[in-house]
Amino acid sequence: MKNRSFLFSVVALVCFSAGMYGVQYAVFHDTHDMVFYFLQDLAFLPISVIMVTFIIDQMMSRRQKKQILEKMNFVVGVFYSELGKKLLATFGGMNKNTAGLCAIFAEITDWSDTGIRQAARKLEAHDYAVTFADAQRLDEVRQFLLQKRGFMVQLLENANLLEHETFTNLLMSTFHLMEELTERLNTAAISADDWKHIENDARRVYAFLAIDWLQYLKHLNANYPYLFKFALATNPLK
Repeated sequence: MKNRSFLFSVVALVCFSAGMYGVQYAVFHDTHDMVFYFLQDLAFLPISVIMVTFIIDQMMSRRQKKQILEKMNFVVGVFYSELGKKLLATFGGMNKNTAGLCAIFAEITDWSDTGIRQAARKLEAHDYAVTFADAQRLDEVRQFLLQKRGFMVQLLENANLLEHETFTNLLMSTFHLMEELTERLNTAAISADDWKHIENDARRVYAFLAIDWLQYLKHLNANYPYLFKFALATNPLK
């Protein structure tokens, strides 16, 4: 049905164009000018195609990508509400440098791109080493992540997930940590190497959580000031 409608539109436009050329000849009887302007319009056609296909298409693609990222930022917010902030607080209690991490956020007074880049460099250089003091702390993290398993699976099914690379890394690393903990239900039987491996996985999640939290706060500050104030008030890194 759509193909037939498209073909009809093409035929109608061609007939309209031929009719207008016919009217022009009937009125002016000047084939020289008619052919001249026809060839001139034909010469401009490639430029017109470039403008429509490349320039306008690129503008529309950027706009569409911006809209997708806007939706994904909403998903990021839901993630932090459901488990992100809880994990930041939990891992913060297992990291000896938490005070330094909180200081990085506390020192941010400029939420422009320049200020965020400076804070991001500090976050990337931070030591996110996580140490599970005992099996109980590890079990608590495992149980919490298992409770959120269905929620994380739903996020992974989002077709637009790849448009937000940093959040994709965060989600995948969190899911991986959950799988690692699920495979080791008997904490007493965890070897020293496996214990270190799990702590490294937790460190990776902690780092992604902090870095993505900064970007999410930047988004809120630029677009939703009232949500930004609430996020700062409930910030686990303060």
